[in-house]
Amino acid sequence: MGSLDRSLIAGLPVFAGMAAADLDRIVGQARSLRIAKDQPLFEQEQEAHSFFLLLDGHVRVVKSTPDGHEVTVRYIS
Repeated sequence: MGSLDRSLIAGLPVFAGMAAADLDRIVGQARSLRIAKDQPLFEQEQEAHSFFLLLDGHVRVVKSTPDGHEVTVRYIS
């Protein structure tokens, strides 16, 4: 697979003002993933070591309640 382009993140507020070389370093560590429907990206309370950039499709964010139910808290598309 080819490398990802810095333009994928350059317009995001969290990366505003970063030098092109720094953006290139970030996307240089990136990888493109295709996630199957209903496959979890991460689990509730899991420590974060990366971030996800949604290029296509949608994500459903669910939270587990203390009594074991799942509540959808957000749809991202």
